[in-house]
Formats: sequence, structure tokens, C-alpha cells
Amino acid sequence: SHPITTNTNNDKVVNSSDDSFTLIHHPHHKKEIGSIVETIIKELKTRRKLQQIMDIWRNMKLDYTRHKDTELFIPTPSDEVFESMESHRMELKEILETGKCMEYFNNEVIL
Repeated sequence: SHPITTNTNNDKVVNSSDDSFTLIHHPHHKKEIGSIVETIIKELKTRRKLQQIMDIWRNMKLDYTRHKDTELFIPTPSDEVFESMESHRMELKEILETGKCMEYFNNEVIL
């Protein structure tokens, strides 16, 4: 990439190849960059929450009991499983409704 050199309003020369250069301090882009950074932080939090939920369910243990006089076993969820299911259902619904991190959500959760 090529360095960007520009004069600021106070006649200070800004060079993008300088180690001290950041776009956050560039007055023309501060709002846009702040918005991008905020979005990235929200997406990172959402990804972490999704990963945490997936890890919990990946390791969740279900008990099974025999169904009446058959050879079939059915899950018998504990209170912990029900509580986790309800809590995670609400969190996933919120993520889905707010549209946060939808590409990741679609690829990791829905598929």
C-alpha cells in the first residue's frame, strides 16, 4: 500500500506510513471509523456468545429412560437442561431479531 500524506486544518502533515498514524485521530474519518469499530466489537461479542452457547450444548449430558414397555429410550431433561434451553433460546432469538452477525449465525447455528 502507498502512504497517504495530507495537510490537516492546522497545517500539520500527516503521513500514513508513520508508526504513530491512526485513522481514529484523523478528523475526517473519526465518526465513520468509530462506527465500524463499534460494529466489530458488537459482532465479536455476539460470536463469543454463540460459541459459548454451542460449547455448553456440545457438552450437555442428557439422561434417557426407557419408554414404557418398549426398547426405546427417550430423553428426560433435567432442570438444568430446561433452564439452559430457555435462556439460550431467548439469547438466540435476540441475536436473530437484531440482525447481529447474521452470516456467522446462519453458518454456525442454522445449518
